[in-house]
Amino acid sequence: MTVSKLNPWNWFKKESEQEKTLPVKQTEREARAYASPLDQFHTEFDRMVDSMFSGFGLPSPRRMFDMAEPRLGKSVIKPKVDVYGTDKEYVIEADLPGIEEKDLSVELKDNVLILSAEKKHEEKTEDKGYYRVERSYGSFRRVLNVPEDADRDNINAKLKKGVLCITMPRTKTIASNSRKIAIDSSAST
Repeated sequence: MTVSKLNPWNWFKKESEQEKTLPVKQTEREARAYASPLDQFHTEFDRMVDSMFSGFGLPSPRRMFDMAEPRLGKSVIKPKVDVYGTDKEYVIEADLPGIEEKDLSVELKDNVLILSAEKKHEEKTEDKGYYRVERSYGSFRRVLNVPEDADRDNINAKLKKGVLCITMPRTKTIASNSRKIAIDSSAST
């Protein structure tokens, strides 16, 4: 039994690193200033727990249970992503209802797979003197850390009925930076 099977690959490592470096929006800062002491305690406690989990290379508990912070007024579009693997390939499935292929980008940069999309919707109605315009805009970006044994040259993506399915074949061997050194016992000192 190999130890690596006990420690699964952290697909979201790069994404959590990026979240830490994002600047605080003015509205969030203002919301914290007017938050009740109990809300401030919850926010600080969540930050400490997230820090503890990230120290062990684990995702935050809020991410695991999809608990956003509605009390701060965050409205982040973050599609659900399922990641699983077999002996032959890795599969990533993302739920993207309403997203069309023209609005979607799947990009590989170094060892990072970036899924992003921007959706703009505008609806106009003119009826009996009433004029209505409704707009909705949204965008998302998911960043996935690609495992070392993924074949980066043969990644495939398909969008069907609002589900993006990305397959990455696994390579037979992982390039290793280690090698065996022969010991010469005939050398004299």
